[in-house]
Amino acid sequence: MKRVTSSLGVALFLLAGNGVARGDRTAEPASAIALTEIATHGPSGPRDEFVELQNVSSEPQRLGDYRLEFAGADRRIVALPAFPEDFVLRPHGVYVLAGVDFSGPRKVVNQIIDDRIDIPEEFALQLTDLGGNTIDDCGTLPRPRWPWWPPRWPCPCPPAPWQSRVDLSITRHHITGDLARDYQLDFRTPGAVEWLPQDPVPA
Repeated sequence: MKRVTSSLGVALFLLAGNGVARGDRTAEPASAIALTEIATHGPSGPRDEFVELQNVSSEPQRLGDYRLEFAGADRRIVALPAFPEDFVLRPHGVYVLAGVDFSGPRKVVNQIIDDRIDIPEEFALQLTDLGGNTIDDCGTLPRPRWPWWPPRWPCPCPPAPWQSRVDLSITRHHITGDLARDYQLDFRTPGAVEWLPQDPVPA
């Protein structure tokens, strides 16, 4: 597991661990695929962004069974590029969807670079299965009001340093349902394994 470099306690929305019902969508906390790192900007500018997923199970997983979508403050829902239908992600393997100015590293093996990946600083991101069920999600919007979120969610946006630091990402270290433990601001490492399910939960 990566060493945590910031304890700012980024307040993010991770609802997959609490089974919250969202209209006709139901969170499934035991999913094999999880969001593990998100950056909305980087050294090359606002399009140097990426979303990283990881197979957190001990079995190969077909990424074609999943979809990603996001929305900004305007509440307009945007679908991210579809994963290759027959692509199989090995156990603990990672996959990266990156913006057109992605700065690397160049050795990221599994990735899509697409101009449709344009995630705003304030965002809500969710991973769903083909049936539309929410598998995992997170975001930085202070008061999301879409059907799959509770009408009142108390988490604030990340601290100001997040938007001024091009070397940081929103990085997941665990899945516990405790937002302060699960996500931290940390150095960008797209394509690297962030954590494994057997990692101990920090005290």
